[in-house]
Amino acid sequence: MAVSSLLTKVVGEIQGEEMSRQTATALPTVLEKQEKYDGHQQFFAIVQLIGTRKQAENFAYRLELNGHRRRLTWEATPRSIHEGIATAIMNSDCLVFDTSIAQLFAENGNLGINVTISMC
Repeated sequence: MAVSSLLTKVVGEIQGEEMSRQTATALPTVLEKQEKYDGHQQFFAIVQLIGTRKQAENFAYRLELNGHRRRLTWEATPRSIHEGIATAIMNSDCLVFDTSIAQLFAENGNLGINVTISMC
């Protein structure tokens, strides 16, 4: 399976008290693919909050890849949109996986990332 044939589908689930659809919109999930060296590609996934760093501290998120008898999970506090994600990606402070891992979790060429957001 070629990397270019991998489609990414983000499935969202929101948990917590009085969380509205507006909150889901305010917490976008970012998936970025970068070529690191010699054609080696890596994927970086992170959740951002459209708000301040202080507001972001009220939430937690979990990104999860699921496959047959496999699970890869990343849990963290969202980054504020004001912080950006470049530093998080540079420091690998997010869900990081390469094409071989993506292929382990892909089903029929599709890679699903489950996103769970909760209030702290």
